[in-house]
Amino acid sequence: MEALKVHTILEVLGRPAENVTDALKIIVDKMKAEKELKVVSYNIHEPVPVKDSQDLFTSFVEVELELPSLNHLFSFLFVYMPANIEISYPEKINISNQDLNQMTNQLMHRMHQYDAIAKNALSEKDFLMKKLYEVAPHLFKQNPNTNQVIDQSKEQKKESKKPKSKKKKK
Repeated sequence: MEALKVHTILEVLGRPAENVTDALKIIVDKMKAEKELKVVSYNIHEPVPVKDSQDLFTSFVEVELELPSLNHLFSFLFVYMPANIEISYPEKINISNQDLNQMTNQLMHRMHQYDAIAKNALSEKDFLMKKLYEVAPHLFKQNPNTNQVIDQSKEQKKESKKPKSKKKKK
């Protein structure tokens, strides 16, 4: 397969403005260091203040790349999470079943990893909310979004306070 020519945009949000520019430079340097990734050109744009924010800035870098295969393109997408991507060459791509299977399995593997991370984070959040409610319930009276966690925590407290039946000895 011929090398893919790709134009992509990567965005960064942060503070102060200098850190945003530095972060984009680090990203481009990381790309340049990769063996299978050829950075043809890039243009880092000046940071601009984020609307309705006091001290956040945003900026982006336009990068032209060459990648040896679609597999490398998918890897690039997962590693760098670009905001936009355009394959400019070749105009038509032929792909074998084997290559397509490999790419889709790689995609599904990543999606399962992200799903597990998200589920774990939600579970930990619920656990922490329950514990926080136990030690500081007054913090929850003003926030209707925590009702589900509160209700679950109250049920668990009721269950734990119920007297346990004792078996009678004969």
